Amino acid sequence: MKRKSLLLFLLVLFSLITFQVYAEGGSAIGGAFSIDILNGPYNGGVFLFKFDKVPFMFGLGGRIKAGGDISVGFTSDWWFYRSHLTGIFNLYVGSGLFLTIKDRGLDLGAHIPVGLQIFLLDPLEIFVQLSPGLGIRFEKGMEFPLWSIQGAAGFRVWF
Repeated sequence: MKRKSLLLFLLVLFSLITFQVYAEGGSAIGGAFSIDILNGPYNGGVFLFKFDKVPFMFGLGGRIKAGGDISVGFTSDWWFYRSHLTGIFNLYVGSGLFLTIKDRGLDLGAHIPVGLQIFLLDPLEIFVQLSPGLGIRFEKGMEFPLWSIQGAAGFRVWF
C-alpha cells in the first residue's frame, strides 16, 4: 500500500507541476488537476499527451478517494467543435472514452468533454473542462448505468 501511495503521489505531483505543450497536429505533454463530481470525492492529477498527427488528446491519471482507495485512469478525447466566444475566451466540445482501474474493479465508458479556454497571453491557455459521461462498472458484478461528471482544470502552452 505504501508503494502504491508513493507512486500515486509522485504522479499527481508531476501532473500538477508540468504544463501542456500542444501544437495543432503536433505533440503534447502536460498536466491538470481532476475531480469526479458524481462518484467522488475522488481528487487527483492527470498527465496529458498528444502524438504528432493524431487528432486525439490522451490523459493518464491517478486519484485517491477519501478513505485511501487508489485508482488509475485513462482518457482519449477528440475535440470536434471549437469556437471563439469573445475576447480571450474560447469553447471546445468533443467526445471521448474513459477507463478507470481500481483496487476492486474497473469503470469503462464514454464522455463529452466541454471546455472553456482562456488565452491570457498568445501561447498560454488556462482551461476548465467538464465531461459528463455514461459507463459500466465491473465490481462485484456489472453495474449499468454508471453516470459521471469528470472535471479538470490546468494550463497549456501552445506553439
